[in-house]
Amino acid sequence: MKKFSLNEENKIDELNELLEGFGVQIDLQAQNVYVDEERLKRMRKRNAGRHYAILRENGFLAHITKGQVRERMKSQKAEEIARELGISRRTLFRRLKEARSDEDELL
Repeated sequence: MKKFSLNEENKIDELNELLEGFGVQIDLQAQNVYVDEERLKRMRKRNAGRHYAILRENGFLAHITKGQVRERMKSQKAEEIARELGISRRTLFRRLKEARSDEDELL
């Protein structure tokens, strides 16, 4: 653990550099500590699991709707569609389930 003396200006700058990543800033002259609460909350979350895969088709971003996927499923297997979009078959079905409200909703 590193100890910081609050008397030395260069140490405060060094401490602020370290705390900047956490959304915290110390201002001794104004005797304030500023905290970016949203950033701090995001950092405390687990962030478990894989992040959303970007849907890709032929190397470009795909803006594909639930209706378009359902139409393609009439002639293609789910595995093929998922592979073309760059996601797993399970993710394809999960996104279809999440987008169940509207045929025009993007996956």
